[in-house]
Amino acid sequence: MAKYPVAGRVKTRLAAELGDDAACALQRAFLLDLAERLRALPYAVTWAFWPPSAPFATLIGDGRCRPQSGKDLGERMAAAIEAELAEGAAPVVVLGADVPHVDLACVRQAVLALAADADVVLGPAHYATEISWLHAFGVAGESMSHAG
Repeated sequence: MAKYPVAGRVKTRLAAELGDDAACALQRAFLLDLAERLRALPYAVTWAFWPPSAPFATLIGDGRCRPQSGKDLGERMAAAIEAELAEGAAPVVVLGADVPHVDLACVRQAVLALAADADVVLGPAHYATEISWLHAFGVAGESMSHAG
């Protein structure tokens, strides 16, 4: 899940302190760093990007790109997951582009948990704390695994 870097449209809270151009440059750097890191994984990567008219593929260079659809982030995430599942992708892991230094071991753990019949895997929401955890839930909501 990624926003195409356009000054004044990305990292708006940071832009209030850094300026629109610096915030846009940071967004671009996050995307490029994350793309480079994800290339190390043995999984297909699809970039769901916003806005739909953005030339996202020219920025990333490789990997599939799919425009996001929906009224808000929740709808856009659901639509991206549904589209991947409809094309036979399984499991599907959703990452936000705001985590360019995501622990790839966490991504691998998520894939393994989902492949082992977990319905949902939740990972860290804030990587700056250097906390690395993963929790998988089964259909009934009972905990299936925990690593940390």
